[in-house]
Amino acid sequence: MYTPPGALSAEAAEIVTIGDELNRGEIVDTNSSWIAERLTAIGLHVRWRSSTTDDVVDMEAALRQAAGRARVVVCSGGLGPTDDDRTVDVMAAILGVAAGVDEGHQARMVARFAERSFLGSPPKDGGAAGPVSMTPNNLRQVRVPSGAEVLPNRAGLAPGFRVALRDSALFFVPGVPREMKRIFEEEIAPRLRALCGDGRATAKRTWRVAGMGESHVDHQLRGLLDGIAGATLHFRIAYPENLVTVVVRRPAREEAEAVITALDSAVRARLGGAVYGIDDETLATVIGRRLRARGETVATAESCTGGLCGDLLTDVPGSSDYFLGGVIAYANPQKESLLGVRRETLERHGAVSEACVREMAEGVRRTVGATFGVAISGIAGPGGGSAEKPVGLVHFAVAGPSGIEARKLVWPSREGDPDGRRMVKQLAAFAALNLLEKLLAPPGSDRVSSTPREEGPRR
Repeated sequence: MYTPPGALSAEAAEIVTIGDELNRGEIVDTNSSWIAERLTAIGLHVRWRSSTTDDVVDMEAALRQAAGRARVVVCSGGLGPTDDDRTVDVMAAILGVAAGVDEGHQARMVARFAERSFLGSPPKDGGAAGPVSMTPNNLRQVRVPSGAEVLPNRAGLAPGFRVALRDSALFFVPGVPREMKRIFEEEIAPRLRALCGDGRATAKRTWRVAGMGESHVDHQLRGLLDGIAGATLHFRIAYPENLVTVVVRRPAREEAEAVITALDSAVRARLGGAVYGIDDETLATVIGRRLRARGETVATAESCTGGLCGDLLTDVPGSSDYFLGGVIAYANPQKESLLGVRRETLERHGAVSEACVREMAEGVRRTVGATFGVAISGIAGPGGGSAEKPVGLVHFAVAGPSGIEARKLVWPSREGDPDGRRMVKQLAAFAALNLLEKLLAPPGSDRVSSTPREEGPRR
């Protein structure tokens, strides 16, 4: 809904990203998602995110529209030295002022160039490479609109700046992520906190859900926020898991966080063992924390996933404390020689079977000397399936001190689906780790009982 000038919501914010490369799909826009998260934490409501080309008409329209409907606008991009970096000129024209060089950043630029050398172009006399020379267009990136508040860039050359238009505060930062983040954290965030005051605060929590489809999650949580003002519920698929987020806005942060804390037990009660973690926790992070606390270890035996399960575990810093190693046994002879799978098992049941993954899990546990062994074998597709064992069938098992738990899932990978094979592999690795996490769950947490014996497609 368009909010006319003079009636702006005190919390409304907009993010504008600039660049032809964004709109052509050449670059994924990660800046706006990062900025949106920070603005939300400060207490602002990001109501719009827009992207425009480098065309001056498009840029002016986007900036005028943003200033007409949002109290705070954060704009990323277009502050470089080249001809298509036009943000400063467009904003100066909107304000009816000239663009001028910021002397502080100009001095830093001159010093930076004097310090640098380029080995690819040594002097003609054959001596050491000399300093990189400045070209006239370098000064384009140290300009700001006249009268703008300069926001120092300690990570790069182009300064950010702040201007006022109508009733809006507009903040401009370079599109380079590390420069954008540095300016935002050091310069913009403090100004926004002062601008917003203590009259509002936002608390947010995300519950990470495994083994339950989005529609089922929505059904279980229906009515969760009834009677709770200023709270919103959001769902997002982050294949192969689902994320449930609650955002609460209150006059004081303590109030908002108290609501989130009260909702935590309600969410867990409704979703049961499907919740394995919150916020930035990953399945591998939770597993690692529990293994470390118990002084236990794990090893992997993988066929169709080709090492993906081990890769997920070792993405966690410090995983060497509990991950001992893995075996990628793609062919049957390697399953026999490296993991001790019996030939009789392979001939009678096949490599993609519960019997095989049970022996693989126990084999890697025994061979590596780990507390737990995780095994996966399946048909990732798009070919190789049969009526009895279709494409997308995966068996997985976890062997531990108390025995072996085995499961299977079916996630059809159809001919012509370019992502089908990858999706089967991702889901298989995630499902196997999910089973391990449930076996490691604290007593009374109902994590193990929540695992179905056979898992079907979840979307």
